[in-house]
Amino acid sequence: MKIYFPYILLFVSTSIASENRHYVTDIHQSEWSIKNSAGICILSHKIADFATAEYQLKRFRKLRLSIESTPADVTTTGVFLKQTAPSWMHDGSVSPLLDHRLEKQQYPIIIEGEPALRSIEVLKHGYYVTLEYQQSKFADSQIQVSLNPIQFQKAYRDFELCKSNLVDYSFDDVRHTELNFSTNVFTLNDKMKQQIDRIVDHILSTKGRYRVKVSGHTDSIARRRYNAGLSQRRAQSVANYMALKGISSQVITTHALGEQQPKRSNDTEQGRRENRRVEIELVLLAPE
Repeated sequence: MKIYFPYILLFVSTSIASENRHYVTDIHQSEWSIKNSAGICILSHKIADFATAEYQLKRFRKLRLSIESTPADVTTTGVFLKQTAPSWMHDGSVSPLLDHRLEKQQYPIIIEGEPALRSIEVLKHGYYVTLEYQQSKFADSQIQVSLNPIQFQKAYRDFELCKSNLVDYSFDDVRHTELNFSTNVFTLNDKMKQQIDRIVDHILSTKGRYRVKVSGHTDSIARRRYNAGLSQRRAQSVANYMALKGISSQVITTHALGEQQPKRSNDTEQGRRENRRVEIELVLLAPE
């Protein structure tokens, strides 16, 4: 007797349920932190289980808000940056400070200029700044990511202080710097260090590639051999300080010129004072 087992075809219909999610840090855990890194003011906020949001302000740049998510390859569509009210706040008929549509984005999401500035005002008024979007993979899955205003005010005051310390000077302001020394002196005083700090800060806060030429000079008092050594020590003091501040020694060259290239006549005290110098020349090899 033959027994036949018919093929049984099972058609399984699968569907991935959509899910609306709201990521926001609890009011008791909400934190904002501030740091100043190489001429950039950064105000950051950790969004629980999702991302880190950072406001960044760099000299000569627009304010930037970036939201870095763990799933860095997620592409989003229909992205909105909105003002939303916390549950404890009566929203009433308050006119929204922020309702901005972004173009199609991919993480990290970057918001620059006016929308970023308006989002700061939203947080200052005690509202959430909420990023709202749908994932491309799930058309009916809505995601909300909110920046919590709790603890924002104090951190923002520190951010404002950091902003005020971003000195407004350009490459042209630091491309040539001159330091004047007293007789037989090669060590740096506080004023000289402040001048060098401007150069260092500019180099570290930009993406350009530079070469730094440091030339030491003396007046004509004393013997030439002594003056050559003194000019080298002056130039090396500058190079050492720049390296200590984070400039690679590979981009710094020093030149000991002694009394060979006076700026003024050595016949007067004023002329000798101007000749006892180090000249720092910043050469831009490749722009940002």
